[in-house]
Amino acid sequence: MEQWKVFSEWLGIGAPFNVFIRFINRVSYPCEGFKLKEYFENPPKSPPGTSWAFRFFREHYVYSPEDGRFTVNSVFSPVGEVSPQKPFDFLLDLTISPSQSLAESGDSVESLFPGMRRLKNEAFFSKFTEMGLEPYH
Repeated sequence: MEQWKVFSEWLGIGAPFNVFIRFINRVSYPCEGFKLKEYFENPPKSPPGTSWAFRFFREHYVYSPEDGRFTVNSVFSPVGEVSPQKPFDFLLDLTISPSQSLAESGDSVESLFPGMRRLKNEAFFSKFTEMGLEPYH
């Protein structure tokens, strides 16, 4: 917040209107024996009645946690085309933002950070199985 003070004084602007926190997480798994369902809690699936393999997928969800104070924007996809010849890399891009502007809610930026961090952790850890988290312990 010290940097915000310097920046806002330099520009001559007041308090921030809103704030969001973005976490871009890259995870990588070896291709040998890799199965989506073993690493991810809700893996994408082929259309019913087919045995189609994935070349690419992208999940995008916008969640409203119970208390309604925040929005969680979650985008999950492989990096590039899925190929058995290289490690599987995935991005989980999480953006946590308040549902109301700071002026509307009366919250300070500092008071929002603990709730935003908690939601980021919930969104991140709920995506992966134990096997998916194992390389990152």
